[in-house]
Amino acid sequence: AELAIRIGEAQVLSIPTNGDVKPQRLICNDVPIMFHEMGTTLKAYVAVPVKTSIKSFICELTYLLDKKEVKAIVAKVKILDKEFQSEVLNVPQTTIDLSKKDLERYLKEKEIIAKAYATPNQAPLFYRPFVAPLNSVLTSTYGRKRIYNNQKENQHGGVDFRAAVDTPVPAANSGKVVLAMDLFFSGKTVLIDHGLGIFTMYAHLNKLKTRVGEYVPQNAIIGLSGMTGRVSGPHLHWGVRVNSINVDGMEFIKIK
Repeated sequence: AELAIRIGEAQVLSIPTNGDVKPQRLICNDVPIMFHEMGTTLKAYVAVPVKTSIKSFICELTYLLDKKEVKAIVAKVKILDKEFQSEVLNVPQTTIDLSKKDLERYLKEKEIIAKAYATPNQAPLFYRPFVAPLNSVLTSTYGRKRIYNNQKENQHGGVDFRAAVDTPVPAANSGKVVLAMDLFFSGKTVLIDHGLGIFTMYAHLNKLKTRVGEYVPQNAIIGLSGMTGRVSGPHLHWGVRVNSINVDGMEFIKIK
């Protein structure tokens, strides 16, 4: 298969297999990728990070045939470029120059978040395409270079929807809640594991309406939007992560 994927986006890779073959590992760009077998097709989501210096990579499937390991190149991926705008944000200076206490909290939370992402469900927990949680105006798009108080810079890993405080926030797809807590930067946050290496994140919530371990159907209300954490106003930050890479949710929902 030949795929062309823009930076910060993902695509479905479908590989035809036959009954005698037992797929073991799928490696794309030297990274293990989750896959799922449906009949005679193997399905996986391949993502490209927003920051990358390479122009292409391959996906290689290792499978067992007559008890022997065999490797086959199953996809060649061409990376397409994309331009991103910049924006300047003003936030409380204490959220840039962290106090010792805040820094300790942030580092502890970083570990908790890493743990939530660490054991993704291999099989898909969703059965239909992903949908955007809200239909409101986007106040900030994915991949924007953000300059905080004219000092710190990073790239926006999600999309921001305009949302008045206490707007109900539905799950973009069915899955299992792996994190639901108040975090220093993203405020009250919910993280859903959808299987196949796909996670969605809902941040700056005013209220959590779910708990860790709960299976939620698509469109179930998982929280109410707000302006908790490091924000310059009320909104919903929505993130989509595919095999450890943050991708543009508005492009991801186009995958059928």
